[in-house]
Amino acid sequence: MEFLIILRDDLTVEPEFIVVDYKPAWESAILKIFPDAIIIRCSFHTVQLVNRGISKELNRVSKGKFKNIIKEIKTLYQTIKKYIMDGETFEIKLENPIVASFHYFYQLIIALFQTDQLSKFKTSLNGILEKLSRHNTPYSKSLREELIQRLPKNGLTEKNLKYYRQKVKGALSLVLRQFRYTLEQAQQEFKKMKTILLKRPENLTSHEAQFLTNYLKNNSEFCKYRELSMRISNIYHDPPEKLQPSIITDIELWEGAHPALEKAIKTIKKNVDKIFNFLEIYSRKKFQKYSKISRTTPEPKMKKIKDLYREKYGFRTIETTRLLLENRLNCPIFVSSL
Repeated sequence: MEFLIILRDDLTVEPEFIVVDYKPAWESAILKIFPDAIIIRCSFHTVQLVNRGISKELNRVSKGKFKNIIKEIKTLYQTIKKYIMDGETFEIKLENPIVASFHYFYQLIIALFQTDQLSKFKTSLNGILEKLSRHNTPYSKSLREELIQRLPKNGLTEKNLKYYRQKVKGALSLVLRQFRYTLEQAQQEFKKMKTILLKRPENLTSHEAQFLTNYLKNNSEFCKYRELSMRISNIYHDPPEKLQPSIITDIELWEGAHPALEKAIKTIKKNVDKIFNFLEIYSRKKFQKYSKISRTTPEPKMKKIKDLYREKYGFRTIETTRLLLENRLNCPIFVSSL
């Protein structure tokens, strides 16, 4: 408040527009000192608010889709490895249904090893192969193929049954390793997608754009995040005549959206009038052509100004300073006559 009072005393005219973030304290203090000023919500913080919510939801998706399941696969792999080495079995708790189903077949195969009679072994094995053929999971086809591929060419006999049991143990660990590797590869692709999903199209390299297009084509469930992010970002890139508050008010989130994202959308809907107050600048100033002057994102621009300041050149006169800033920031710079 004291800062605003000092600022008001130093100014000869009151500001028409003041850009602030989403902290309520700023707005209440500003309106006490400058009651006639029009509050505009900062474009950078508006986009950041939504993108942070999307990032938190993507982190939650990654945890449920990759991190937790890979952790459980490691636990199951250690269990199978210990059984192969020592013949020891113990109970483990698995929450992921895919890993739990693999554990189910692992237990069936352990029970199969305890069958000494060849006829019972063949009957039990055929039952496991039949269940695997009906089971629709990422590993079931591979496990079934490995079990069949390891069968002796001349068929199971009392003599080769012992060797086949050892091969089946190897099949279990091999398929589980392959399953884990596939998930880890998918996790790396997801991480790469997550880093570029929220970028503006003009900020993507050709390789990133192609990767994102292909990823979203093969994983359409993530298109909604891209569409939401671009919908908010386009407010600050589309021509003013195309903008309507309904861009924000019509947003409907999907069921089960992250609480942080729900809160972000609720906040910008509550502030929709202040977000679109920048359009008032266009109506008052009557710009001859489309300009982004009232919609620059402060933080990136201020960083560029600081970088210029560190370079220590070009600031010899007001005019050279103006031209340099205008060139680097790619927006009009006006020098006050006050």
